[in-house]
Amino acid sequence: MTGRGRALQGRFMVALMFAASAAAPAFSAQDGASSHGSPEAGAPPAYVVDPSWPRLPLPDKWLIGDVGGVSIDRQGHVWIVHRPGSLRDIDVQANAETPTKCCVAAPPVIEFDAQGNVLRGWGGPELTSDWFNSEHSIFVDARDNVWIVGAGAGDGQVLKFSADGELLLRIGRKGDFVKADDPSMLGMPTDIYVDTERGEAFVSDGYRNHRLIVFDSESGAFKRQWTAFGKAVDPAYAHNPGEDGFSAQGHDPERFTTVHCVTMIGGELHVCDRANDRLQVFTPQGAFIREIHFNRGLSGKVGAMWDAVPFRATMTWSSCWTA
Repeated sequence: MTGRGRALQGRFMVALMFAASAAAPAFSAQDGASSHGSPEAGAPPAYVVDPSWPRLPLPDKWLIGDVGGVSIDRQGHVWIVHRPGSLRDIDVQANAETPTKCCVAAPPVIEFDAQGNVLRGWGGPELTSDWFNSEHSIFVDARDNVWIVGAGAGDGQVLKFSADGELLLRIGRKGDFVKADDPSMLGMPTDIYVDTERGEAFVSDGYRNHRLIVFDSESGAFKRQWTAFGKAVDPAYAHNPGEDGFSAQGHDPERFTTVHCVTMIGGELHVCDRANDRLQVFTPQGAFIREIHFNRGLSGKVGAMWDAVPFRATMTWSSCWTA
């Protein structure tokens, strides 16, 4: 997961965080769960929030909403996708009639240099048809393509863009959901990892469909999918918004609950099974290798396994946060 991170963001500040919080145990190998290493091998460093990042003021009275995802490209630039729809009317009052007021919603995709200077911003329904209802994650691949997923109601797609915001590929669609094993549409996907050497895009899918699904990263063709322990996806196992258990299934160890992240660490695919408080680790082909539990039972039905990043070559850990 080269250079990938996550960020939490308040209304008026982006807080970029590079490591796990020291305030809570980030790693726990409980109940016989195995791991790449052990906590004794070295505790993860603490999150560091830089209040001067990004550089303010942002251009054109931009204001950033809730940040769904962060990715670091090969130049060390920081890309974010945020949710303009999370801003309140009182936050974004500037317009042609009231130009002196603050502010306007920033474009959903913004690129910063390492010092926090804005380099460009783009995206949104004005530029791309069937834009997301709720932006959730971003990934910049080794060829500088920008991949975005959304996890709002009706969001069933992955969009691939050039660095300048030109739409290159649409996988899936937006609209009424289909069966949980149908590769023609996703179900509120949460995250994406793209391996350009393999030519594959791995998608954690997601809030509704409870699967990991793989597409060709050039053509968008479906390649394979699986659920917990590498088992076949159940076409009837889905949770729609408003249904009992949506986004908070509680423990169901034989199945994936909310599949909330996917990343590659050391050639192995790590998948967050949020409400089961675990990572499941697979080969890129989908063969189950092992599972790792974190903070089991501490977060109730919502779950503790929100994201995964490596802090050393032999160990993984998670951070728990609210998106």
